[in-house]
Amino acid sequence: SSVPARRNSRDNQIPLIKQDAFTKFPEIPLSQFFNAPVVKFWTTNMSYTLFLLLYTASTLTAFGHSYYLEVTVFVFILGLIHNEWGQYTQNKSKWFESSWNWL
Repeated sequence: SSVPARRNSRDNQIPLIKQDAFTKFPEIPLSQFFNAPVVKFWTTNMSYTLFLLLYTASTLTAFGHSYYLEVTVFVFILGLIHNEWGQYTQNKSKWFESSWNWL
C-alpha cells in the first residue's frame, strides 16, 4: 500500500494525503505559543471562569457533601496566592504601583 507521491521543485517526496495540523502551520516552540498574548488572554479567562463555576458550585452545595469540589477550589485559591506572591517578590515597588493590586 504505497502512497503515490509527486515531486516539487526540490525533489522532495510529498505524499498525496490529507495534511494534519502539524504540517499546515510552521513549527514553533511550545513556549512561544503559550507566551503569545492571545493564548495568555484565553487561558487566563477560561481558568478564571472555571474558578467562578467551581466556587459557585461549592458555595451553593452543602459543605461537607462535596469534598473533592471544596479541595479543588482550595487548591485553585492556593495557586492564585502563589502567583501573587511570586509577582510581589520579583519587584515589590512595581507590585504596589499597580492599581489592580489595591482593589
